[in-house]
Amino acid sequence: LRTNHFDGGRSAGNRGLAESAL
Repeated sequence: LRTNHFDGGRSAGNRGLAESAL
């Protein structure tokens, strides 16, 4: 899940940072 979130976040950019923090 973490990997998926990170990958998706990278695409979104802003969202990625927020997800990474979570």
